Amino acid sequence: MRAFKIFLLDLFTRHLGTKFLSLILSVVLFAFVLQSMSDEREISIHFEFTVDEELGPEFVVKTPTVDLHRIVVKGIRAKVEAVAQQFKRNRSVAIELSREIVGRSSELDARKQVLVPIDREFFRRLEILGREGGVELKGEIDPPQRIELERRGVVKLRLEVSPDYLRDLVLDPAGPYESGTGDASVRMRFQPETVMISGPVTSLPPENSALYVRVANVSEVLKRGERMLTAEGKPVKGKVESIDWSASHLGDPGFLAVGRYPGYPAVEILQRIDCEFDVKPRAATRDLAAIRIGFTFPSSFADGYLWGPAFLATYDGDGIGFTLGDADLRDGTCKRLTVKGPQTLLEDRDILGNLTLIIDLRIAEKNKDGTIEAPVYISITPDAKGSVPQAAIRQLVTIMTATEVKQPKVRFTPR
Repeated sequence: MRAFKIFLLDLFTRHLGTKFLSLILSVVLFAFVLQSMSDEREISIHFEFTVDEELGPEFVVKTPTVDLHRIVVKGIRAKVEAVAQQFKRNRSVAIELSREIVGRSSELDARKQVLVPIDREFFRRLEILGREGGVELKGEIDPPQRIELERRGVVKLRLEVSPDYLRDLVLDPAGPYESGTGDASVRMRFQPETVMISGPVTSLPPENSALYVRVANVSEVLKRGERMLTAEGKPVKGKVESIDWSASHLGDPGFLAVGRYPGYPAVEILQRIDCEFDVKPRAATRDLAAIRIGFTFPSSFADGYLWGPAFLATYDGDGIGFTLGDADLRDGTCKRLTVKGPQTLLEDRDILGNLTLIIDLRIAEKNKDGTIEAPVYISITPDAKGSVPQAAIRQLVTIMTATEVKQPKVRFTPR
């Protein structure tokens, strides 16, 4: 019994350093063996594909993104774990496709479509799972995945308003404007008139087809714009709001570019198109009540005329071509006057309330019988709210006269 106790004591107390070192080496060896063992893990990958500068002018990537879910990778346990953690942190893998990746030049030059399988060989060549190796796909991807490229084409398209939105070109029949051509709808002009679009050849329409656009409703544009101060058709700046890709038969705009590649994304075409149309104010008539009367006198007392306040004491006046009596002149107010002009002006209360009937004695004519005939016109108070230039008012707002009278006047007869 005593010998057995001595044996146990020697077992645990003699050569402790050697025994401890052996234990450490055993743990390290076990860890090394454990790490060297094979393992399998599931990962998910999101691919983003683009083309390089050499391939871009020739081909369009029809599958810019590909998602692989729960694919199985296998290999050395430590490396498999590292790969799994990497794709857990960031699933995205960006790949710029080149001729070397896609295929031999001779094959590409003769093909309109290229399909690149995403398989074990693809993963190996592009080192998707790391450069050091030790990890690979377990079997093939199911269902099979591939990158699709299509030959790039370019066409010139003319700009037109989409048939589905022609109603936006029709002016409100009760509104203050009409088309510069007299039609019910305006004609839109685009600058430039044509655009170059590039994209997959199967998505492009024939040369000189229409690129249909939607423009802002012209009546709404006119409501927000400045008032027309000309009787003739005037260009008004419109706005292109969107491209009607479906009506233009162009497919997914995400594959299209403005101009030849490298160009701008097709959506940027909106920033490159200007448009305009012609409109003119719709003609209208208006009966004015109690419009003020004003005089313009010569700057001198030449020709024996008696100007100023004494003039009305010497002459009686009446209108030629419109209704104006001597009592109106002395009262300084024309009781009723019919004018014509742009509807945009004749519907403005601030303008109507500041109009004046001017009797221009500066260019009056004296007849042999002693009467004086002075032309009349419409003017506006210079400091009126929302004032329109006096010259514009005189040109656009005119007095309605009898058919046989071209120029309304006031005849002054000596008493």
